[in-house]
Amino acid sequence: MLTAQDVLDNFGATYKGASSADQAALLNDTDIMLARAFPMRKKTLYLALTQGISEYYLDSRAVWIEQARYIDAPNASGNGGLGGWPLIETNVDEMDTSGYDYRANSNSTPQYAMISSDRYQGLIKLDSPAPASSLLLQDATNASPIVAKTIGNPALTDGTLIEIFGVIGNPAANALCYVKATGYPIVLGNQTFGLYSDSALTTPIAGNGAYQSGGIVSTSGYPVLQAFVRWHEALVAGLVIHAASAATPIVFTTSSAHGLDDGARVRIAGATGDTNVNGDWYVNVLTATMGALYADSLFLTPSSTGGTYTADSGTLNSLLPDVPQLRRFWSNQMKYLYASDRVMSDVRNYQALNSEVEGREAALMQQRGGRKPIKLRTLTERTGGYAVRVDPGCGCSNVCQDSCDDLC
Repeated sequence: MLTAQDVLDNFGATYKGASSADQAALLNDTDIMLARAFPMRKKTLYLALTQGISEYYLDSRAVWIEQARYIDAPNASGNGGLGGWPLIETNVDEMDTSGYDYRANSNSTPQYAMISSDRYQGLIKLDSPAPASSLLLQDATNASPIVAKTIGNPALTDGTLIEIFGVIGNPAANALCYVKATGYPIVLGNQTFGLYSDSALTTPIAGNGAYQSGGIVSTSGYPVLQAFVRWHEALVAGLVIHAASAATPIVFTTSSAHGLDDGARVRIAGATGDTNVNGDWYVNVLTATMGALYADSLFLTPSSTGGTYTADSGTLNSLLPDVPQLRRFWSNQMKYLYASDRVMSDVRNYQALNSEVEGREAALMQQRGGRKPIKLRTLTERTGGYAVRVDPGCGCSNVCQDSCDDLC
């Protein structure tokens, strides 16, 4: 697979003077452009809804909206099919909006949703019918069964079918499951209940990590908005791994902020001491400078230590989506953006200096009693921009460069 460093090496061979910061910015700009055009990296987002007409802004890394669904209840079949109502395009003029107008394929739920007209970095506006605000979690214990705690008391009863989305830290809680409410208390007005995989409540669902944040519960009367998007992932290159724990999973530490997104796909190479650090991994971001290494995107298969890591020996690079048709496009697009930016910079510089020359002309005319003193005005290209050359027009041979304050 292609790494971010591979692309930067190719780009740097052509533009050796570009700073590392410029290269990193160009790399990520290119990724955004490609992610919008090609379904090379996808993500499913779940948004909590508020009853009535509300606007919902997607994460800025969601660069293209492919589809949205209004989930008004769990998919009881359990066959992996999609529940809820797909929001499909209809008459834009009907809602008097410049963006796309989306309406459910039923006349009842929801009434409408609007998505930004170009479908990227989207705003979704939705009329969620009553009673239709989402039910949120504030905890999901790492136990068997997982004990979930809601924000507020929905008064769920034994055997209620629910589906949970978006729990971070304890991914086993994200499941189609059944509620066991008996024996679990209401804590300060918030309901707690156990999670089971069967309606008879005999098979508990076990946790697989410490709850960090998130969690939306889908059940009758509590909807969820599901958005299928193309995703931009922050890309890094040449990141030095300062330390790596002798543990399972291996937790790496960097000396400065790594800038990685949770679930980022990376390759680590060059590590000595504990060579198990080397390889292709998914990163479970723990802090701005720490991440745990897993072999899968669900963080179910952790890495395992093989010794004592040698400080600063390993280097981390983002892995790019393995799309053969795009392998050469990455660096070529970076070169195009960089060259275009240089041209535009020269144009802006030229325009600024041209305005400066015109201002000097006016000043000289004022000092010469309104007579136009300029016979020659040129902008000559030099390294780093343009130099202004102005002839005061007094008949002598003196030419003032970059300054017109002295009159002959």
